[in-house]
Amino acid sequence: TWLDLAFEAVNINALSSREQAKICLCMGNLFAWVADFSGADELYTYALDLDDLAPGARYREWRPTLLANRTLCRLRQGHVAKAAVDAHVALKEAGPRWGIGLARFGQVMCALGEWEKAGQIFVLAQTRCREQLVLQAKISLARTSGCGNAAAAAAGTAAVAAVIAARKLDAIANQLEHVDSAVQLSTLQRGDKIEL
Repeated sequence: TWLDLAFEAVNINALSSREQAKICLCMGNLFAWVADFSGADELYTYALDLDDLAPGARYREWRPTLLANRTLCRLRQGHVAKAAVDAHVALKEAGPRWGIGLARFGQVMCALGEWEKAGQIFVLAQTRCREQLVLQAKISLARTSGCGNAAAAAAGTAAVAAVIAARKLDAIANQLEHVDSAVQLSTLQRGDKIEL
């Protein structure tokens, strides 16, 4: 497959399991960011199949992130049942306070049409999450199909910028209403002089 050829080109077998997992996670995030969910799924799966990432193994702390990211990819590909399994396992392995895992599980509930359960899970995610702002950025990012901490921060920054821009537009609209009532802009013709 294309993945075997790519890994052969970088001699991935010469790298440690941790390095292989890191490469797969980073590359998978890039593939997901550009909406190649099938490729990202393959990369996350490769990393999850490494012996050192098995439950109880040396680098098992990487598993929940890989599973949560693969959940999103599988949702985007329409593989809801597989996504549900990944989300459940990710949440089970990371613990019930992991906001990202809860958010992914909520997304699965949305895909299944379980809106009430999804709403409860998203509320639970926000109340249990240790870092609520990061969770909100991740949820925003999940809605745009990307993943990763840097991308989540960018999504959060974009959301803040959008709120600030909306507030500025409201302020401008209020000023224009004031000017309109003072000068009656609707009655002006091109070339008329305005005295304030």
